[in-house]
Amino acid sequence: MNGDSWGRERSSGRFVWKEGMKRSSMRVEVSSQPNALPSRPCQGTLCCGTYYGGAYTLPVFHPSSTCNSQIVRSQAVGLSQRYAHSGMLCSKRGQAPKSTQPLPLDDSVFIPTSPDLANNHQKVLVSNHPAGYQSFLNGQQSEGYALLRQVRRETKVQQSTKRSLHPPTCHLSYPASLASMELDTGRRQAVPVTRVHAQHQTASGNIVQGKSEGQVTELTLEKAMTLLSQENMEMQIFAAQYIQHQCFGSADARKMVFYLHGVPKLIGLLKMDSEQLQTAAAGALRNVVFESNDNKMEVKDNDGIPVALQLMKTSRDIEIRKQLAGLLWNLSSNDLLKDYLSKEAPQTLTKSVLIPCSGIYEGENPKDDLLAHPDIFYNTTGCLRNMSSAGPEGRKAMRGCDTLIDSLVHYIRGTIADYIPDDKSTENCVCILHNLTYQMEAELPQKYTIKIADSQKSLVTKTKMPGCFGMQSTKVLEHLEKEGPLLEEKSNPRGVEWLWSPITVRMYLSLMARSSRRYSKEAALGALQNVTAGNGTVSQAMACTIVKKEGGLQQVKKILQEDEPAVKRTAVSLLRNVSHYEELHSEIVQQVLPELIDMLPEPDNSVEPPVEVTVSLCNILLNVCQNEPLHARSIVNQGGLKKIISISAKDFGNIPSRESQAASILLHALWRHTELHGAYKKVGYKKPAFINSRTTKALHFVHE
Repeated sequence: MNGDSWGRERSSGRFVWKEGMKRSSMRVEVSSQPNALPSRPCQGTLCCGTYYGGAYTLPVFHPSSTCNSQIVRSQAVGLSQRYAHSGMLCSKRGQAPKSTQPLPLDDSVFIPTSPDLANNHQKVLVSNHPAGYQSFLNGQQSEGYALLRQVRRETKVQQSTKRSLHPPTCHLSYPASLASMELDTGRRQAVPVTRVHAQHQTASGNIVQGKSEGQVTELTLEKAMTLLSQENMEMQIFAAQYIQHQCFGSADARKMVFYLHGVPKLIGLLKMDSEQLQTAAAGALRNVVFESNDNKMEVKDNDGIPVALQLMKTSRDIEIRKQLAGLLWNLSSNDLLKDYLSKEAPQTLTKSVLIPCSGIYEGENPKDDLLAHPDIFYNTTGCLRNMSSAGPEGRKAMRGCDTLIDSLVHYIRGTIADYIPDDKSTENCVCILHNLTYQMEAELPQKYTIKIADSQKSLVTKTKMPGCFGMQSTKVLEHLEKEGPLLEEKSNPRGVEWLWSPITVRMYLSLMARSSRRYSKEAALGALQNVTAGNGTVSQAMACTIVKKEGGLQQVKKILQEDEPAVKRTAVSLLRNVSHYEELHSEIVQQVLPELIDMLPEPDNSVEPPVEVTVSLCNILLNVCQNEPLHARSIVNQGGLKKIISISAKDFGNIPSRESQAASILLHALWRHTELHGAYKKVGYKKPAFINSRTTKALHFVHE
């Protein structure tokens, strides 16, 4: 029998063992590619989360929990993933204020830690059978299954009841963010032993030896569960590998393991003093929990997470650590476990995986350097990517974890410096940072807010030119006010300080320029969107740093010209945040106005950008033109007026569309520049094109 047969009799479909069976080659299997969600929306971004309303932080509607999705491997080497953590997102927009202001659109974005979602939908890994998998049992007519169901109900009634009261629900969050992803089992495991005698317990309690040596012995999940309880270690390894094999790609097998109480037995094997047994048990659990919320909760209810974390901390075996990291990744896709994991796991994963694998302290502890492995790092960052999409407490715990952010930044900067920005783990790392920047300014401890304010005062003091020339000093101060606030650049940021460091801004811009991975670029843009999404000084200073100090608009311009729609959408969200600061309007008009006008939908064109993009574009134009006639003239000269008037005509019966409302507000603002009325007439537009019953109605609709 060759390795490809995986020890399976093709006629019966059952797992068997024959003497001389070859061990299968190791390979990573990833679930089939789900349909992808659209890219995140504009404005602020929360990696896998919601948005924060305020200074146009992209508000992600944040329901109770997120939908899980599975990972997709597009190539043998790389895995295209989304931002992990939530399913499709929907955002609710507030009404515009009484004054002529852009329609409120949350500018913060939360990115979930999930795999590639290239299409319009994500696969939701949420159990729809809270009290058991009745649909599965309906297909089984034997008395054995009926008895099994009865036993399961009697012994697990409390847990089943508890879960049925709190079924995982789809978490609506930032539309362009990724859903929580899972890593399918590492491999199908063939049995490596040379002789197997299947054993099973008879009704009287006696152990019956299997068929004579050399004969084929059939094995079932029920028999495998019995073998897990035997004292013979070879039998336990054989049974665990059989369970891993059966649960690979089989939802029914995973359901059976749940009914047979297999999870507690496998967790018990993780505590055994045998690396081979621990490897088999970890691999089996990794497959057992894949896309099975019941089994995930079973692991937690039986204290399997502390056991796995403790083994990750103490084991130096690469294969064990790889399987444990994959197990934790799959567990982290469950919304009910994210908060728990985000509080319990970061410190262990940082010390055991991030530090040795990122190379941040390379050479300082040679023994720890031996623990580095790319697959372990990839699986672990996938787990952290999912966890970072948890709620505020989870983000707080991860931000406060010593060396976690430092390791992620060090790894990303290293791959950029080594000209490998498309590294799949880099995508996970930047997605984590994206999520940790969500609502950063609002959630920062007060001590950091004070530090930031002090750094700005220090920068102003250092910039002042001492001397007797008061007029010259006054001009310097006026210049500083015009340039906007900046943050003092620390040469060695630590921990959460990396999130608002100019060094990190340069890192994001470099990644946007060099990476070809869609979700890496989206995450980098989303992180910049989040750090500019607040109402405070930090957001303003970050916007000025991006535009004036680092010249980030040139990279955004290239994305608007060349990139795919999903990435453009996030870039527009960033520009919307940046456009709130008047000192940056000139740069926006000079560098990206033509691209913004080009993105507006053409009249009578059946292909249009998403509603959120059109609304954001109108709001950007409103911000830059309402107080500056020259900028309004530039919009007209670029051919934007015809498109804006066309957008204002869109409505749904008596209710103006959101695009119509945004365009109508913009038209009223343009008409208020009386000195431009002549220019408008030259291109064929008089007052009725700007002020009419339709635009007035849309304006009143917003104000109500």
